[in-house]
Amino acid sequence: MNKTRKKLYILSLYQIIGGLIGVGYTIKLLLSIGSINGPLLLILIIAFVLFFFSIYSGYLLFKKRFIQGINLSIINNAFQVIGFGVLGYGFKYVSGLIAGLKIDLTNDIIFTIDFDITNWKMSYNSNPDLTYISINIIAIVVIGFLFNAKERIEKQKEISTIDLESE
Repeated sequence: MNKTRKKLYILSLYQIIGGLIGVGYTIKLLLSIGSINGPLLLILIIAFVLFFFSIYSGYLLFKKRFIQGINLSIINNAFQVIGFGVLGYGFKYVSGLIAGLKIDLTNDIIFTIDFDITNWKMSYNSNPDLTYISINIIAIVVIGFLFNAKERIEKQKEISTIDLESE
């Protein structure tokens, strides 16, 4: 159980740092934009919400509110599993690291390895010919760890409850 808690502590820092970098990146982008229209404002709000969600998920784990933190961390990482671009619309969100596979279907089927750090890409009505899908293996591994950690913590709580009832 101690190893699980240490890994959750590391994950909490990973999510907090990834979220902070993302907020900084988004602010830098915001300052470089001349004018903001409705769709762009919506995209920026979504980016801020996602990165603050990452920070909050990490904060809950840091404060040892494990079940709540794990549940939100699973959601946070689920958003990071798949990125896509199709018919001019796209979404890719990474709060931390991405290491995975990218399949570009624009002109031919091209497989590439996708490595990157905290960023986001959301597009609307831009480059309708671009078609791709990316899969973040790190997010998948993190989700697997989180489900395993949640199961261990719930079993530990059951054992503690049984021990208290038998006394």
